Amino acid sequence: MDDYDSQNRKVALTCGRGHPWGPAPLSVSCVRDHLVVHCSQPGCTETWQTDVDTLVSVLGNRAPEAAADRGSLAVMAALEAVWALVRRAREYQRDLLRASHPSAARLARLGSWIQECVTATNMILESETLAARSDEFADVAEIAAKVSVVVDTFHIYVGLLEKSRRASLGAFGVARAAPLAAVADDERVLLGCRADLRDSIGQLTAEL
Repeated sequence: MDDYDSQNRKVALTCGRGHPWGPAPLSVSCVRDHLVVHCSQPGCTETWQTDVDTLVSVLGNRAPEAAADRGSLAVMAALEAVWALVRRAREYQRDLLRASHPSAARLARLGSWIQECVTATNMILESETLAARSDEFADVAEIAAKVSVVVDTFHIYVGLLEKSRRASLGAFGVARAAPLAAVADDERVLLGCRADLRDSIGQLTAEL
């Protein structure tokens, strides 16, 4: 039996053996970057991957007793959001390998992503529902600790980069000359801070 979600995509409403998804409570687990649904019928071992949008669509067609499932689903959605953010770490890690320092626009995008990581992990760690999910809670707590390091290295690098750029400009924003030795020293410090930031972001990719 099939149904269609809000984006008119076909959604299977039964497991591989034909058992419907409800009305018994679904068993849902989060495996890194996707959700796994376990059939609720006694004796059935069917499992399948799905995503939050599909699960929301299915639960929306179920009886009112699915409310408990929806509470669990909110946690699953938050977990999926965290893994989606972690997957983007490699993109920003590669960006910091460029020869030149990031522009203001690139730094803004990086800062926005970091803030999203902070918000997503904090939301989960503050959830009472997730407290009972010890393994998943530990995973997110570890990611949150690594994100905290990224936050610190980002602020150090951005602060020094902005200071260096301001110092290189004279009146009316015109570039002014500076002793080559001083420029070289500043650049070494900046490159070291950028490497620290890149490495801290790289630690997040180890979670994938």
